Amino acid sequence: MALQRAGDARSLDSGLPRLQDGENVRLVPPDDAAALTQAIAELIASPPARQQLAAGARSLAAAFAWDGIAKRHLEVYQKLLAARTAGTPSP
Repeated sequence: MALQRAGDARSLDSGLPRLQDGENVRLVPPDDAAALTQAIAELIASPPARQQLAAGARSLAAAFAWDGIAKRHLEVYQKLLAARTAGTPSP
């Protein structure tokens, strides 16, 4: 990091879906076997939590399906072409 400051990915607006602990992923600190063990134990003990996490993960994965990626790219190209045709600066 060039400025020696930690980044906060939550403040970025990339237009992509976000990883949200407990909603579409289960996040644990790297190299923390105890935290991973605890997260797994919590999911084993709670079928509703597993079902919610699975549904969120499916929704997250769908955002990265090729048809969705192609659609978003096509929309960008169409906007650029429309701006160029209209003689306005591209976004």
